[in-house]
Amino acid sequence: MNTFESNLKLSVIIKIQPDKSRATYLREDAKKRETHMNKSLAVIELDDTNANYYLELTYDIFMSRLRAKMLEDGFTTSGEGAHEAQISYLEVLKFSQKDIQFMDQLRYFRNGIKYYGKSFSAEYAKKAIEYVKRNKERV
Repeated sequence: MNTFESNLKLSVIIKIQPDKSRATYLREDAKKRETHMNKSLAVIELDDTNANYYLELTYDIFMSRLRAKMLEDGFTTSGEGAHEAQISYLEVLKFSQKDIQFMDQLRYFRNGIKYYGKSFSAEYAKKAIEYVKRNKERV
């Protein structure tokens, strides 16, 4: 994965005027998705048969927040590698390399679900949910 600075030089990350209204929309969307996820978890136990759904939802929640933070700070992404570049923004937010690697792994696994029919365990989905909750206030 490229660093934030590399992505900036490659113009995958682009400096823009802060876009507060779009950031607000993304934060509200993340909040609604999180509410939906929490209500679902209260009724439908996380298990191996539904783990992929929770993984995708968890990824979407985190990435909406991260995109919102980038927009507030005056950055956006474009083109091939945009999702990886967004994750590289975690460097700017002072996330540990371990946390950045976990989020990049979650991105990779989510693509595996979407495009390659991969399945993941409830145990991994639980780790992803805990990661997003633990880092909620940081993005």
